[in-house]
Amino acid sequence: MKYKYIFYIPHYQKNSNGLAVLWEAAVNFSQFRDVTVCTFHNGIDEVPMPDKFNKLKILRGDEIWRLNLTKKHIVVYADGVQDNPFNHTNIARYLMCKPYILNGLGYNINQYDYCFAYS
Repeated sequence: MKYKYIFYIPHYQKNSNGLAVLWEAAVNFSQFRDVTVCTFHNGIDEVPMPDKFNKLKILRGDEIWRLNLTKKHIVVYADGVQDNPFNHTNIARYLMCKPYILNGLGYNINQYDYCFAYS
């Protein structure tokens, strides 16, 4: 089965190595799979992205919630995302730092979530 990836992640920030690596992962995945980045405001103003991210399919605002997810989709959440906003079953969680540091909340992980860490 050819999976499709949905990265639900904050706007690109050049001063966040963990977030920059996650954006880089989206670019790398897009070389071999269908990738959509759903980006959102996370308390910091959006900065210009490097040109290499221009080839990604990027959704913002209401267009994010018009996605029609299937069993072939894997949703990748950054660790600042609580719960499962897409209410999907195939979830990967990217852990950038210790719990409580980014948003004052701990991780909310399902036993079936695939977790991978920056550091």
